[in-house]
Amino acid sequence: SGAGGGTVVRVFRPDGGELAAPGGVGPLWTGRLPLSGDYVVRVRATDGPAGYTLAVQIPRRVVVDRENPSTSFAGVAPSRAPVDYLIKGERGRALDVELRTVDGGTHLHIYGLDDGAQLAPLADRWQRFGAPLPSTQDYVISVVPAGGGARYELLVTLR
Repeated sequence: SGAGGGTVVRVFRPDGGELAAPGGVGPLWTGRLPLSGDYVVRVRATDGPAGYTLAVQIPRRVVVDRENPSTSFAGVAPSRAPVDYLIKGERGRALDVELRTVDGGTHLHIYGLDDGAQLAPLADRWQRFGAPLPSTQDYVISVVPAGGGARYELLVTLR
């Protein structure tokens, strides 16, 4: 994401073709890399010189099934960057996520990977979420720490 002037981020496959971002062209690209290989990330300033930070996040897969619908993770965020988890959800199934922290400033951000649908918007600073899923897709569950060294426990249930 850019600071100062505007930026546009684009990602290109190993064969040179551009990968479309579900949210459209802009300062943030979130999506799935379909194959192994070397990808090119291009950051272009749109309004003159622009400073930017490039961060790559690879989420940890959450594995649950109907016989074992719950799991938990405990961790320490090494910096203020989100710690991401990815869960495959089916339309109509209930997703329940609880974030337990000591600092109280760490919160959740939950959204659809394919369509960007915001279930727990970043600005709302949720620590507990529960609702039926609107569509079948992978969902990103981000633990957004208040600062480096934030300890947390994440409880995830998909029913």
